Amino acid sequence: MTSGRRRKPLARGLLIGTLCAPLLALATPAAANHPVYVEGNCFGPGAGDAATGLRQSPVTPGTCGDYDGDGRIGRAEDRDGDNNYGSINAALTAIAQNGRVVIVASGTFPEVVKLAPTAGGNVSLEAAEGVDANIDAVVQGDPGNTARSAAPGIIIDGCGQCRVTVRNVMTRNWTDGVRVLGRSHVHLDELRAENNIDYGVHVMGRAKVSISNSQINATGFRADAEGPDQPDPGVGVFYEGRSKGSIHRSSVTGSALAGVASDDGAAGTIRLKLVQLFDNSTNFATSQRW
Repeated sequence: MTSGRRRKPLARGLLIGTLCAPLLALATPAAANHPVYVEGNCFGPGAGDAATGLRQSPVTPGTCGDYDGDGRIGRAEDRDGDNNYGSINAALTAIAQNGRVVIVASGTFPEVVKLAPTAGGNVSLEAAEGVDANIDAVVQGDPGNTARSAAPGIIIDGCGQCRVTVRNVMTRNWTDGVRVLGRSHVHLDELRAENNIDYGVHVMGRAKVSISNSQINATGFRADAEGPDQPDPGVGVFYEGRSKGSIHRSSVTGSALAGVASDDGAAGTIRLKLVQLFDNSTNFATSQRW
């Protein structure tokens, strides 16, 4: 595994319809609260990309996660005016942060994903069953690895009347695999957070976050060609401030510091049921006892 050089932490602060390619090609951009689709991608040579980098476009139609068969993936798919997108953030923009984004073909997505519904909007980001959707800070040969490795992978900042669901995605090699801010209400289901250097899931402010059927593993352990990065602090799931949470049918393993932790404001507001805590430096802690 590789990553960019270590930095100081940032300030704290399927149901898929059966659609044929011709119909997708004729689709118009989705309005708010409509579903849109994100295609996959692949590694290898492509226009404007290094041979070892992430292929963006073009590809042989129907290959490399090209769901609609038009030969465009990545940035080119974002711009072609149909209901398919090549990046997650472009799809979230298309639904105006209010609706459903479904990743329909496997791929690596080297982007800081921002879920920020407002005015009572609700947003769902999920990968279809059998799809491997890897939101990863590191892509071999990509010059953006260093900057991405110093950022959170998924940032959720919703309003008190908004609801956010994230399902069946992987987030790895970031500072925080998932960072939740403000008064967000969030459900994380089938999340896989691995090798994030500071936190697997970091809940802040007055956010309320439930986690189910998920695996948060090896938080605080990330290395590149120059050696291991240093965690700060290396906690699997951390509830901070006046946040609240529930973890059900999930595992938190191999954390450099604590598996599940809270600070004084969130102490007593975390509910655990059928949770495996194993091989963490300490399985449960408060920040005052790190």
